[in-house]
Amino acid sequence: MKNNAFCKKVRVEHSDALTELLENICQENNINNYFGTISVAVNHTLEILNSEIKKAESRNILFKFEQCVGGVAITIECQEEVFGRMLADKQQMIEMSDTSAYIVNSLADKNIVLLGGRTLELNFFVDGIEPELLSSRRELIKLYFENKILKTEY
Repeated sequence: MKNNAFCKKVRVEHSDALTELLENICQENNINNYFGTISVAVNHTLEILNSEIKKAESRNILFKFEQCVGGVAITIECQEEVFGRMLADKQQMIEMSDTSAYIVNSLADKNIVLLGGRTLELNFFVDGIEPELLSSRRELIKLYFENKILKTEY
């Protein structure tokens, strides 16, 4: 692969194939250390799609990978406007119990919603993650799940 850009049409139901594709991309582009972060963010993006898209024929996505100076960009484009909820801030995501949006927002360094919500671009800075940022991300996600569990009523 070793290209700066890669593009493929994928069906959402086959997220295992996308995970395998991400693993190959990370190996080929020497960013194996970021596979976990990237794959978790992408898988939660697919969960957003699965929860919003009801028609099977609309579950085709365009998956793009691009290596840029200092990082990588992953773009997921679909036929329906499903990514509008990514425009909320983290506090709103917590209040709405939007776990997938919160995790994607916490793991990606930058999220850009395009085409009226039909496209989400995830940017990951891979020049080296600062230990403080990594620690902060872990703490945010840990606190989110602790609060979610404490607020859940049975």
